[in-house]
Amino acid sequence: MTTAPARSREHQPTAGPAPRSGPAVRLTGIDVARGAAVLGMYAVHLGPNPLDGGGAAWFKPFEGHSAALFAVLAGVSIALMSGGRRPKAGRARTRVALRLATRAPLLVALGLLVTGLGTGYMVILAYYGACFLLAIPWLRCRARTLAVAALVTAVVMPLVSFAVRSVFAPRDLVFEAPDVAWGDFATWHGLGRAAGVLLLTGTFPAVTLMAYLFAGMAIGRLDLHSPVVARALCSGGAALAAGAYAVSWLATRVFGGLEAVHQALEPAAASYGMSPETLLHLDESWIHGTPPTTTWAWELLASGASCTPFDLLVSIGIAASVIGGCLLLAPRFERLLRPPADLGGRALSAYVLHFVAIRLIWDSDGDGTDVFALTHFVAFSAVALLASVAWRRWIGRGPLEWAMARFSRWPDRSSARFTGSVRFPWCVGVSRLNFVGDPAPRGPDRHPLRSKSMTTVEPTTTAVADLVRSTLATHKSLFLATSGSDGPWVGGVYFAEDDAFTLNLVLERRGRTLAAIRENPVVSVVVSTGSPMQPFLQARALAEVVAGEADTQVRETLVAKVPEAAPFLDAPVVAVRLSVRGWRATDIANGWLPGRDLPSPRHP
Repeated sequence: MTTAPARSREHQPTAGPAPRSGPAVRLTGIDVARGAAVLGMYAVHLGPNPLDGGGAAWFKPFEGHSAALFAVLAGVSIALMSGGRRPKAGRARTRVALRLATRAPLLVALGLLVTGLGTGYMVILAYYGACFLLAIPWLRCRARTLAVAALVTAVVMPLVSFAVRSVFAPRDLVFEAPDVAWGDFATWHGLGRAAGVLLLTGTFPAVTLMAYLFAGMAIGRLDLHSPVVARALCSGGAALAAGAYAVSWLATRVFGGLEAVHQALEPAAASYGMSPETLLHLDESWIHGTPPTTTWAWELLASGASCTPFDLLVSIGIAASVIGGCLLLAPRFERLLRPPADLGGRALSAYVLHFVAIRLIWDSDGDGTDVFALTHFVAFSAVALLASVAWRRWIGRGPLEWAMARFSRWPDRSSARFTGSVRFPWCVGVSRLNFVGDPAPRGPDRHPLRSKSMTTVEPTTTAVADLVRSTLATHKSLFLATSGSDGPWVGGVYFAEDDAFTLNLVLERRGRTLAAIRENPVVSVVVSTGSPMQPFLQARALAEVVAGEADTQVRETLVAKVPEAAPFLDAPVVAVRLSVRGWRATDIANGWLPGRDLPSPRHP
């Protein structure tokens, strides 16, 4: 009996990209990091075998850590989708949760399709689907809570997994890794098996993979536009990785952890006719996701993709450092880093299509050792970079990114239909000053808070909040006043609300309004039909230019509420999010003059 060939395709972990999509205006540093992760994945799947020594040894660090970087970036995407620094609340958070719940089965299905190609690689997409579901209860959390969750998960869950698997799914170093299949979803027993594989016993078990997503969500809750944050990620991540690796080295090399591992390997090594040291060296890649249960000492290793506590901490540190470095470099070397950024913006497509290319080029019935060569890595990387640049320039969103966004957009459309058709009736006529199709109430008695007389009624806070929400829901546009070096300026723009105090809109990239916001982000807002006898809102807000997944979310939310705004998104526009400090609601017909104030709970 012999060991499986070193670095055969059956051994190779695969890292899936964070499923994402979006227009051209993005947080470039995050896309550059995704592009680097794609190239790292190509290095693992196609590059030379590090066991061959020489220059091939430089490819060793990519093993496991590219997968971790992808998973951390998936968490960043979820955080940006759910509000970034300010987590969404109420109906807006529910829409994000429904989008994640929709993408989860889509990722599982896509993962099964890629696995069905028969390339022999381990595919992470189905495990991402499980993680997306597990992330939903954490959408409300801020950076500190998520960072603690990442640390606890990284340290505790591998030990819990070891204890549970020791009883229900014990394993040695070399074994046949379980994976999900279409047939598992045909019976209740199969569903139970699939859940066990995705959560605990598979090659990317979600219970430990969540450490990466929590870390990414914590990073996504930070101000990623700040150089200070980027430098902290870079230096803090490097320190975490170095510290965790140093403790692992001491535990294994000084305090006997590695000796215990070798002792546990002696029976298997004897059956193969080799030493335990040689067996571990040749088949270390089998420690993937679920370390052997023959001794607790396995949990002291820091091998890439082993999902031990030290591996998780080292990988989180490396991922944070890479993300911080990319955020620092992207603004300074925008042209140079444009190709990897374009690749990162289409990472899901690049991930899936490279498996298709491997299946078409190489014989899947072989052991796959002919795949691994420096020329193959360079060729795949060059084609992916050039294709991504061309696709971004001539088409835009990647094909799978477009499909994923398309199929998971229904919560926005459903929410918009419900709000418009049930609670707030529309009027055919509009005011002279109404901006392109804002609905106007049909009369003073039509408003749910308005009496038929001009009698003054002192409103409650709930009544003011209801008026604010209803007025926002029945309008598609607002007047936005800015003040920059060129003086004051006002313009009409479409908008869509996340909640009563968070508004989404897009502005012309070279327009006067955006130029003023970049100089002075404090703006004023008026939501009105133009008639003083209809309720209108006034506010001061803080404008923030957003990118990355937040950019995508702004655009999707805007089109869901205002379909006629879609053509504007093909123009060179920038996504902007307004954080309203407080509203003043005026309703003259109800005696609310002067208007009644509704402060934001986030800005008391």
